[in-house]
Amino acid sequence: MAINGHWGHFDSLDPHPVPKDLKHPTDVEDQAIQCWDHKDDVAGYLISQCLPDKISLDIEKYTTTQEQWDALSSIFTTKTDFMQMDLHQSFMDMKCPKGGNIWKFLMDLRQQHHHLTTIRIPITNIKYKCTILYSILEPLALYALQTLNSLTIASRYTCKPVDISELIDMISKEAKHTKSQCPPKDLTQAPGKGKTGQSNKALTTTNMSEGGSSKHHKGKCHHCGKEGH
Repeated sequence: MAINGHWGHFDSLDPHPVPKDLKHPTDVEDQAIQCWDHKDDVAGYLISQCLPDKISLDIEKYTTTQEQWDALSSIFTTKTDFMQMDLHQSFMDMKCPKGGNIWKFLMDLRQQHHHLTTIRIPITNIKYKCTILYSILEPLALYALQTLNSLTIASRYTCKPVDISELIDMISKEAKHTKSQCPPKDLTQAPGKGKTGQSNKALTTTNMSEGGSSKHHKGKCHHCGKEGH
């Protein structure tokens, strides 16, 4: 990169030349000063090409490349700290939605933890365990807590820390097992079909028999002599 030849203007390894007599510099000293100023202007221009316009305008008030670089370091260090805090809090707030896929959620949680570790955002084991326990709902959360307690007790005898990946695998297996044991939903039979339909038909028949038949017989009644019943 073109900026490599000017790196001394960023880290002060190539300081500004100072003549022995400030009021009367020699021709050689004056030439060295002009050469240094030119290189510093080039270095400042190169760095401005890598920045958004707003930030380039903000650092124009600084006269040397080193001063501009120090200001940039301060600005982006603050931004980086804020970004790290935001990513850290987002990880701690991860929750598995009700009815969601526990196995997929835990895999995503583990992947996110690995990603944060890679970019040097530390998540302590204690916070990692708490996130797992608080991110899933009952009754699986109770199983997770009991399993964690068992692994913690076992670690005291083995002198090895709790393997959180093992904890996640055990919770995932329990989630799959619990899901497979859930009974299928009852299918409600439509009215008028199967046994329900038969019951309705029998009930109708019973009501007709109790309230009198709806059929009218032709001819006269043998008892009263009237027609229609």
